[in-house]
Amino acid sequence: MSPEKFLEEAEVMKTLRHPRLVTLYAVCTQDEPIYIVTELMRGGSLLTLLRNARNNGQNLALDIIIDMAAQVFFSRYHFYHFVFAKRKTREKTFVSSIHQRI
Repeated sequence: MSPEKFLEEAEVMKTLRHPRLVTLYAVCTQDEPIYIVTELMRGGSLLTLLRNARNNGQNLALDIIIDMAAQVFFSRYHFYHFVFAKRKTREKTFVSSIHQRI
């Protein structure tokens, strides 16, 4: 993903607020690499949880795995639905402004 595309998505992500989404507070772009600042996740990151379970020889219960998958799906669905709605609104505003000029 290009840095420009990432920053465009990050701007949208900063506006999203939902109990099951990690809040994005800021993006640091002064130098490469680009850093993101998010809220602190209670219990750590999903990646840490999965790696610890694997390293300790634990199997996560099926209901926990299904819940995680559902949350990931919901967050992606919510994000793309929001982006799509925002783009449609922007297009309608643009078209309206063109019609007003004519």
